[in-house]
Amino acid sequence: MIRFVNVILLRTNGIIQSIGMKLNEVDQDSGQKIQGLDQALRKTDNKCKDLENKITKFDINGSDQLTKIEEFGKTLQNLIDEKAKEKEEKKLQHSKLLNIQTDLNKKIGDLRNEFFNLHHDQVEKIKKVDDSNVTTKNSVDSMKVELKYLNSSTFKKGSFVNIDNEWKVTT
Repeated sequence: MIRFVNVILLRTNGIIQSIGMKLNEVDQDSGQKIQGLDQALRKTDNKCKDLENKITKFDINGSDQLTKIEEFGKTLQNLIDEKAKEKEEKKLQHSKLLNIQTDLNKKIGDLRNEFFNLHHDQVEKIKKVDDSNVTTKNSVDSMKVELKYLNSSTFKKGSFVNIDNEWKVTT
């Protein structure tokens, strides 16, 4: 019976460890995605700083002013397009992270329910084992009473009797 309870406890511990490992994996994956977003933001900031530097160095009085303005316009349009694209990518990544978080919360809820059900099942099994132990104890107590009666002086020579928890032949 104790072995049965230990087996149940070992299985429960295994499930709990598995849950912990899954949660660690999800946590690491989320951390990596957040680091990727941070790197993308830093790249965007660097591009904006480069653009600001180009603007300050722009030679308004130069002979190729029109060419520089056109190049600046193209560069600016490219940066605007890149910024819009990055913004859309960030929205998509944010949406994916929200989906991951939602899935994680659902899995955590499912795992909690599974853990509760397992715990409830174990409690019921332990109650059944306890009930079985009470029945066994009552049966043993009943046998002891019968043996005491049987071991009384009513036996003749050559009868089997229980003396000090050993069966012996009376003489």
